[in-house]
Amino acid sequence: MLRNATEPGSANGELQTIQISVDQTAISPKISAVVCTCNNARSLEATLASLAKQQFPPVAGYEVWIVDNNSSDDTATVARKFTECEGSVFRCVFERAQGLSFARNRGTKEARGEVIAFIDDDAVADPDWLAQLWATYQREPSAACVGGKVVLQFPSASRPEWYDTRLDGYLSARDLPYGQARSEKDFPHGTNISFRKSELERLGGFHPLLGARMVGGVKLQGDETQLCLRLLRSGKSIWFQPAARVVHVVSEARLCKEYFLGLAQTSGYVRVMLDNHGAIGVSTFAQLRRYFLRYVRLCREHRRVSASLSPADRFSSEVTLRCCWASVWYCLVAKRKLRRLAQELETEQRRTNS
Repeated sequence: MLRNATEPGSANGELQTIQISVDQTAISPKISAVVCTCNNARSLEATLASLAKQQFPPVAGYEVWIVDNNSSDDTATVARKFTECEGSVFRCVFERAQGLSFARNRGTKEARGEVIAFIDDDAVADPDWLAQLWATYQREPSAACVGGKVVLQFPSASRPEWYDTRLDGYLSARDLPYGQARSEKDFPHGTNISFRKSELERLGGFHPLLGARMVGGVKLQGDETQLCLRLLRSGKSIWFQPAARVVHVVSEARLCKEYFLGLAQTSGYVRVMLDNHGAIGVSTFAQLRRYFLRYVRLCREHRRVSASLSPADRFSSEVTLRCCWASVWYCLVAKRKLRRLAQELETEQRRTNS
């Protein structure tokens, strides 16, 4: 088949393209794409179709792992459309342990590539997505993690009156210039992120308590953020390559206030974890006091001006308040439950490994 060979061609590591005939399946892959999915067959097909069209260096080769995380819809049928084709680069594995971190860790275990690239099951990759990621690792040999640009595709041209671009980050939108991360503010988002497999294995993978798990009615996220923080603290470099682009397709169901308020609650929890160097179930009295005073200040300001705000400004303020209160709640209540769950998981893992 025809594949596009790519070579560094600009100051930010973007690529120039030539066409060469090659069979990717005959090559040991240098990079593995992993798609973790649970009951999202309707959008999964577009994701896999975009990965089937990757223009990747013929001397490298790539593979795609579909990790089915207990799906009960048509996910298996969609996956077979890609895995059963002659010469397919697609493989599928079933992961029974529920949660994105479990699925990502299973994909890491199965992947043969030196680099593992993760993409959401409702995102569509540009044809040179994997090639841009791979070229960045070649350009930056010290890189342990490389992520890329995420643009949003909404279901229609109109948005609810309470929505504006300040909420884009909650839908995983991400766009930074090419460069190295200096703090968590520069980290890539999990919709479009990759790691060297050796670094994932060194750190023990994604923390199983994080990654879209429900704890006390709150969906915990941020497993890739915590992993990036651990990499940064261990002296490893993290890079952002905007040329490695994916489109995150936003469903109509997500454009409701409850969805964003739930994400704000999660964000408040993650804030405390980041403030404690990624530790789970930990906080200090000084942190609680700081979070609480900020919440009180913002609450007073919100009440003072709320009536005069536009619907978008008012809801943005409500989201910020929810995030601030979540950090307070984490310190007062949630951290104890998380600490207990972390201990239970550790005990269970020791029992499994013994």
